[in-house]
Amino acid sequence: MLESLECKALPSSSTVKAIPPGKIEANDLTESVSTLIKSGLTKSPLVSAFLDTWYDESLGERLAVSFRKKHEELRGTMLPNRIFTELQTWAGGTQIGTPEHQMAVLTVLAYYFERCDIFEEPGAVFK
Repeated sequence: MLESLECKALPSSSTVKAIPPGKIEANDLTESVSTLIKSGLTKSPLVSAFLDTWYDESLGERLAVSFRKKHEELRGTMLPNRIFTELQTWAGGTQIGTPEHQMAVLTVLAYYFERCDIFEEPGAVFK
C-alpha cells in the first residue's frame, strides 16, 4: 500500500478531513505531532480509495486491528510522542526513506488516527 500511495496525487475534488476536535490534547500529543498528522490527513482520502479498490475487502479492517494492537502494546510504556514515532517506524520501516515514502507513512497513520483506531478518542477512558 505504501508504494501505491507514494506515487499518487490527491484529486483536486477530494475533501481533507480534520483532526477530531480535542484528540491531540486528549492524547497529550505535541504541536509537532499535530503538524505531522495534519500533513498526513491531506492525502488520507487516498488510503480509503486504495482500500475500496483492493481485491481483499478485509485489508482495511485487518490493518486497523494491527494498528490498534500495536498502539495498545506501546501505551503505558512510553510517552505519547514516542508512541507516534514507534508507530511510524513500525508502519514504514527503520530507514527514513524518500520524502514520498515518509508522506505515505504519515498518510496511513493519519488515516487510522482520524478513524480513532490509534490513540484515544477525546473523553475515552483508558483500559
